[in-house]
Amino acid sequence: MTLSEWWSRRPERGGREALAYIGAQLAGAVAGALLAEAMFGRTPGAWATEPRAALHLLLGEAVATAGLVLVVQGLRHIGRPALAPVAVAGYIGAAIWFTSSGSFANPAATVGRSSPTPSPGSPPPRCPPSPPRSSSGCWAAWF
Repeated sequence: MTLSEWWSRRPERGGREALAYIGAQLAGAVAGALLAEAMFGRTPGAWATEPRAALHLLLGEAVATAGLVLVVQGLRHIGRPALAPVAVAGYIGAAIWFTSSGSFANPAATVGRSSPTPSPGSPPPRCPPSPPRSSSGCWAAWF
């Protein structure tokens, strides 16, 4: 979403704000995953072991991401961007049910989930496909 927002407003804004958001998202994702490990009595920082690199998962993430971009951009297009927080939360909750997405549509969440081992974690060698599949959904929504 950060890159989608940046892309749609690039004439108005530079890239610094997007880079700051991406840095904050990555730091928050890793910190949150480490905190979750500590809360469940696991050793923080162990690598995840659940592989998530199958083609059907790529398709599910692309569909989930494209829909999310369409929701946010559609609300802006009709002049109702204030509804975005509620609409995004509702869409993500629904997308978990109608796609194979495990909420990996956010590449920062993928990075966060690859470091410790929560049940939906993915080992680092299996993570590289996830940010591109999210990006493919983003670009599909735009074009």
